[in-house]
Amino acid sequence: MLRQLFFIVAVLLVLAAPPAWGKGYDHPLIEQTFRLLPTGDADVEEIRTFRFEGAFSWATITRSTVGQYGGYNLEYQGVWDADTRQPLRYQVEREGNDVTLRWFYQAQDTTKRFLVAYRVRNAVQRYADVAQFYWKAVEGDHAPIDRVRITIVPPARSLTLFKVFVHSKASPGELEIAPDLSHAVISQTGIPETSFVEVRVLLEPAIFAQAPVQGGQDYAALLADERRQSERELRIWTLFRTGITISGLIVLALIGGFVWTYYRYGQEPAVTYSGIYEREPPRPLPPAVVPAIMTQGKVERVHLPRAFGATLLEAARLGYLEIEERQDSGLLGTGLFKDTDLIYRLTGKGKELLRRRTSPELPSGERAFEPFEIAVLEVVFKNAGSADVATSDAIEAWGKRIVGRKSNFLRFIELWGPQLRSWFEGKFFKLDDPASERAKVVFIGVTIAVIAVAFFVGFGVSLFVAGPVGVLLIVLAYRGLSRRTPQAALEVRKWEAFRRFMSDFSAMKDAGPQLLHLWEHYLVYAMALGVADRLLNNLKLVAAELHQPVPSARWFHSPSIDRGMPGMSVSSLESLTRSFQNFQNLSRALSSSTGSGGGFSGGGGGGGGGGSSRAG
Repeated sequence: MLRQLFFIVAVLLVLAAPPAWGKGYDHPLIEQTFRLLPTGDADVEEIRTFRFEGAFSWATITRSTVGQYGGYNLEYQGVWDADTRQPLRYQVEREGNDVTLRWFYQAQDTTKRFLVAYRVRNAVQRYADVAQFYWKAVEGDHAPIDRVRITIVPPARSLTLFKVFVHSKASPGELEIAPDLSHAVISQTGIPETSFVEVRVLLEPAIFAQAPVQGGQDYAALLADERRQSERELRIWTLFRTGITISGLIVLALIGGFVWTYYRYGQEPAVTYSGIYEREPPRPLPPAVVPAIMTQGKVERVHLPRAFGATLLEAARLGYLEIEERQDSGLLGTGLFKDTDLIYRLTGKGKELLRRRTSPELPSGERAFEPFEIAVLEVVFKNAGSADVATSDAIEAWGKRIVGRKSNFLRFIELWGPQLRSWFEGKFFKLDDPASERAKVVFIGVTIAVIAVAFFVGFGVSLFVAGPVGVLLIVLAYRGLSRRTPQAALEVRKWEAFRRFMSDFSAMKDAGPQLLHLWEHYLVYAMALGVADRLLNNLKLVAAELHQPVPSARWFHSPSIDRGMPGMSVSSLESLTRSFQNFQNLSRALSSSTGSGGGFSGGGGGGGGGGSSRAG
């Protein structure tokens, strides 16, 4: 009892806990003011707005003290609630060249603004003819930022030199330098989470009279460095646009090539056939062969369980085996949840067939069992069954058993399926147009070659734009550029008409009472074509409409058959319909294995202050 109570309390606690996935934050606005001092230091006031979803209690900002032009020092002066001016508890941690500010608060599902004040020592590099302030105002790893507003205030008006450059991966923003040259304001929106916002300001060196003069750089060198960064970004952008253009041309060429190839080699040939129904099988084929010739290029695995089941039915119809439906007594003998199993038994004729591996002497008009049909009986009775008996449960268990990385059934049909198609082509005619197959191979090869060449000549963006389109076209070509020969197209049309006939009650009723005496002959093809259940249902309706029984099948035995009746009753047909669901279980064995990154640019990176920020 105590254990159950503990479990209930634990479940309630889990359910009451807020979901972790609902926690997050972003920055609607970050405002910064950099007041540059005559000493070369900078006093910074930053108001950072957080939009919280969930509960938060701390935040951090990590900044680097090393840049391209020297080192810096950070002195934090405090953190406040920007709206109430209430000071907040904070701490500063230094590790190597990084300085981390951490402050504490309480917030849940709200928007808060924090004021952070700090001084950057040695923020400005003073040279003989230029002074430079080069700083990452926004770190390179942060939450999404809607808008940034940065104000740069020199210690005095810089009348002869005031240039501002902004580096960021965001779209260009707005730069406004005051008419009296007393300050500059930078605005930018939509800052990506992995993009810093870096500011480089070039000013008169005289306004930093208390800063030491450094050597090694001058105004021309700094402008040249900025120009190189802009040119590098321009080259990247030019290459990107060139790659996009080339990718577009490649995509158009490949699509055009596919359309031309399809209309030239992929369209099905026109056939002169207007029949809606075929009342007889168009050709006396072994039923397993029919699904194999209905598709293009190759046999589809998903159809082979039907071909397998149709072969067993055909063996029963021809007298090689008998099928018995057996029901257990249900759960604990109560009759609930009764399970149905099919039992297959070889007849004397079937035993002789497997012993000799060829059909014995046959009555006039009966066809011989083909080698690929005998192969089905061999795996059923030698591999799945025992002696001369096999059950549907045993067949399914054998088919789903994994050997290596493939199921037994998959191993069997990988060899068996192509035999069905090859047998038809060897006996009658080719199914696929050779010219269409050659065109398919050429198109796929050219597509792969074009994408590979475009990538290796330096336009890697082509791989990401044209590559997916090329892969899609290759898949479409593999499936859609094959076409049948005219004879094959006509053959398929007729078998489709025969399938429609077996599925249409009114068409079967119009065929007359003689249809009832041929139902076993139709059934094997209905099984192969996937309409066995509809055929049996239509047989029941036709029999009721004509007030005639359906002749009994000597090879099928079921407890639900009404004994003493002149033919198969409605209940026995329903039993036979249910039995076909067992064949579909083989489709579960088809799997290979079951378990078993003055103006705006995207360059930069040389300024100090880069780092990251977090909240939690």
